[in-house]
Amino acid sequence: MLALVCAATLSLSPAAFASDAAPQPHTADSGDRAAGPGAPTGSGNSAGTQNITGGSDTKAAAEPEQCVGSTADQTYAVGDGGTSHAAGPGAGDVAPDQLTTARNADGRVEVYALAQSDHTLWKRFETAPGGTWSGWVQAGPAMACRIAVGTNADGRIELFGIVADSREIWHSWQTAVNGGFSGWSKFSGPAADVTVGANADGRMEVFARNPQTLEVYNSFQLRPSGGWAGWTRFAGPAASVAIGVNDDLRMEVFAQNPTTLEVYNTYQVAPNAGWAGWRRFAGPALDLKVGTDLEGRQHLFARSPGTTNLYHVQQTGPNRPWGAWGQLGGPSAGVSVGLTGFGLSVFAVDPSTRLVWESFQTDTGFDAWHQVSDQPLATPPTPGTSFDDAHGSYWSHLFGVTTGGQVVRSYLDEFEADMWDWHQPWVSFTS
Repeated sequence: MLALVCAATLSLSPAAFASDAAPQPHTADSGDRAAGPGAPTGSGNSAGTQNITGGSDTKAAAEPEQCVGSTADQTYAVGDGGTSHAAGPGAGDVAPDQLTTARNADGRVEVYALAQSDHTLWKRFETAPGGTWSGWVQAGPAMACRIAVGTNADGRIELFGIVADSREIWHSWQTAVNGGFSGWSKFSGPAADVTVGANADGRMEVFARNPQTLEVYNSFQLRPSGGWAGWTRFAGPAASVAIGVNDDLRMEVFAQNPTTLEVYNTYQVAPNAGWAGWRRFAGPALDLKVGTDLEGRQHLFARSPGTTNLYHVQQTGPNRPWGAWGQLGGPSAGVSVGLTGFGLSVFAVDPSTRLVWESFQTDTGFDAWHQVSDQPLATPPTPGTSFDDAHGSYWSHLFGVTTGGQVVRSYLDEFEADMWDWHQPWVSFTS
């Protein structure tokens, strides 16, 4: 059973950097935005270039754990949906922690997965919000990492992935709202990973790490649903990048020092505007996850590097400063965060049983942990919510990969079921 710790507030000194210490609160320190986490290396990349790599072909030692190698052909381009294959990635053939969800403008959810055998990209989609599901459709080439998903201002989904052999970023987008996808095309040179955010006016912004130096670069759409600016250097070396959004739609970026795993953050000074200086936000942490609740407050979840206990901090109000860290749970093997029609939920994997537990947001904090999976999962579940605008109905989904490699799903009909009554047993989603 995942140990429950009541939401007691922790007062932590900036010197408490032991490996089993909780993440630390941010300080008032500010610094050069270009430097960011880690020591700055070299000068900023000039605008207009579509390459974020240095001169060396040597891969960085700190390769992201979710990235994998492959010798698959990278010339594949898929048009309107690809080739239907009802079986898709079979049982035991889905890479753990490689599931991603997206939501169409009409509220239908799409699920993307990498096949374990060759890391080709596959997807399934709802035929109607809360309705039946398509078979598996091949949606792209072999990918090195879980894809990133963005949404254009006009509602069209756009996918970004790192192809397995060249490690270049490629992208594909819906050619019409709720419609099929373009072929895959090159977006940039090699990268360690890619993350997508959105400005208040709907312009997407992409963040990626240089695979040699781990410096962070960004590129943004020049106009909503339009073309892209050149890459610019956003921060120094980082171990990971996570993006949050404030209630006024200002983005906030969290990044980790690659050596110490300390957390730094920066935020847009106004909607659609530039960025504040980087500040030290927390001490060493693992598995950063950001979510925004129904009231517009951001929440950050992280695990202690030593004990893997789960900690949580939130804004004191929408667009407001951050409060103090509090311990939310005992040891876990990983966490995920999702927003449903009722509020924010955090999911954690018990390290001994691999069963998934949930704690959901209440008026006074987060509720007691309760078990939501009936079988062990390799990684935390991936949430997704479909929405029927005509009837005002939500359907929340949880997608997971079992320790045997089978894709499974649970769901919650929030207008018919009891609150947080996830469907049991989880059903096979492999075919």
